[in-house]
Amino acid sequence: MGVSVFRASIEQLNEVVDLFDAYRCFYQRPSDKIGASAFISERLQRKESIIYLANCGNEVAGFIQVYPSFSSVSLCPIWILNDLFVYPEYRRQKVADQLMQFLEAEAKEQCVRRIVLETASDNDTAQALYRNRGYQLSDFHVFEKEL
Repeated sequence: MGVSVFRASIEQLNEVVDLFDAYRCFYQRPSDKIGASAFISERLQRKESIIYLANCGNEVAGFIQVYPSFSSVSLCPIWILNDLFVYPEYRRQKVADQLMQFLEAEAKEQCVRRIVLETASDNDTAQALYRNRGYQLSDFHVFEKEL
């Protein structure tokens, strides 16, 4: 079954919300479709994120979300790849790879210099995907503080 990827708009809000909620549950967060809907709707309406959906046949199979940003040191636009999720029944069918390939082509077309991302240190599947696509670990450490 072929994979098609396209940029999501507010018209696909319900499909994105279902994927986003499943993604959050994957990371041990409680299901919250109302909160997910408000969050995604606001991001799309304010044009604060870009979301691409992958379809297998007529079914939504996965999504990827990036946040446009800038590198002050490099003086260029970058994208922060924050979310990538594929429903379990569509895994091992190259859906994530197709999403990444589409994302990279779109970034090049928009003169984005770099895509940056982070993933859990125990998410070997995601790490293999990124390495296979040419992503490398950086020399930077990620620090965070819950507020």
